Amino acid sequence: MDKVPYVTASGRRVTTVVSDLGVLEKPDEHGELTLTGVPDGRPEAEAVAAAREACGWDLRVAPSVRRHAAPTVDELRFIRVFDPRRYFIGGLDD
Repeated sequence: MDKVPYVTASGRRVTTVVSDLGVLEKPDEHGELTLTGVPDGRPEAEAVAAAREACGWDLRVAPSVRRHAAPTVDELRFIRVFDPRRYFIGGLDD
């Protein structure tokens, strides 16, 4: 996303960002978010390319990228307990 309607925090304390394209982590408080993990299910190079393409900056990639299995249906149901109106996580059919 290039622009957002408002920013709730500066992001200095953000250490990890998780999305459907991968896991990005900061090595330290002043570091840049770096792709450290991608979802299982497609070749690693393809997954890294998709994350880079969707990113709004020249995304750094860790030398060793971890693979993450998709969550199970039960895990998704448990996570959705914390977002009952599904503002952030989406619906059960996602």
